[in-house]
Amino acid sequence: MASRDSLDDGADGSDDEEVKPPNLHLKTQPLSLACHPRRANIFAVGLCDGSVELRDCWGAPGRPALARLVHDEGAARCVAWSGDALVCGFESGAVVAALLPEALAGGGPVVAVGDDATVALYDARLRAGDGRRGVLEAAPHEDYVADLACAADHLFSAGADGRLGVCDPRRNLRQLRVSDPQDDELLSVEVMKRGSKVVCGTTTGPLVVYSWGRWGDSSDRIVGHPESVDVLLRVDDDVLLSGSSDGVLRVARVMPGLELLGVLGDHGGFPIERLDFSADRALVLSLSHDDVVRFFDARCLDDLDGDDAGGGGDDGGDGDGDGDSDSDDSSAGPAPSRRAGSTTVGGRSKLSLKTKAESFFDGL
Repeated sequence: MASRDSLDDGADGSDDEEVKPPNLHLKTQPLSLACHPRRANIFAVGLCDGSVELRDCWGAPGRPALARLVHDEGAARCVAWSGDALVCGFESGAVVAALLPEALAGGGPVVAVGDDATVALYDARLRAGDGRRGVLEAAPHEDYVADLACAADHLFSAGADGRLGVCDPRRNLRQLRVSDPQDDELLSVEVMKRGSKVVCGTTTGPLVVYSWGRWGDSSDRIVGHPESVDVLLRVDDDVLLSGSSDGVLRVARVMPGLELLGVLGDHGGFPIERLDFSADRALVLSLSHDDVVRFFDARCLDDLDGDDAGGGGDDGGDGDGDGDSDSDDSSAGPAPSRRAGSTTVGGRSKLSLKTKAESFFDGL
């Protein structure tokens, strides 16, 4: 197995080779994943048997967990880091959780939790024995909360009722806005384009885009994914990773339209349900329905720039025709000549142009 140090050793040309840990096979199915915010090799994984394990990305395949917490509250549905402290949610309570930035949390560690139709904020410093409920609560949905995202001054929730919830934690969640329902469940949410766009993945594949301040209805629908988009992971303001139920991990530029930059890998045909970057952003970790944590070499993403990856092209959406031209920064000058989806980026890792499931992108 290649050592972790080899990532930084490119003097002999080895930097062009893919360097990543081998797949990690667990004894039971993992449900949640969170990489340590500062230690690049450490991540936490929540399992369906109620245990939470602390793992080393570069540990030997048969090596036991660094630490293991066993809980009797059902499956470990979510894990999140607050500094060096790990916050866990179990089947008897939370479905999905996210840590609020300090600007929204008022300087203290605050966890946003989504469950059946409710979004609540909890002080991460409270002990379990305190018996306190959420500090603040709101009910933006009529079905379960599938995903949460934090950006600027707002907390966004994607609901299985097809609605986007928009809350302001600084105002006690009282400024609550809920979009009109889509004809589809919203499964994932990310904030893009310098905060001007909120992108949601759906069960049928299109990405639903909301423009900042226009929360009533979506401003665009971007087609391209053949199956549900269960998880989105922001790379930068213009580029994101999408994990789909067809098992393919795609790299795409959004707005205007959807431009496939390449395929980072796949999860063996299993639906991708969780993604996260290692602290140094050299790896992307994924979870699915199997008992495997997969690692993808993400160093190629360092050289991707959404504005440089190919400018024009067809819109590919069927939105309301607002153009969304105000969301694209055209002041950066002409884009360099580089074909979108290039198999080699910056002479480092490679993005595949296609998998067997990628022919639907032809002509987009």
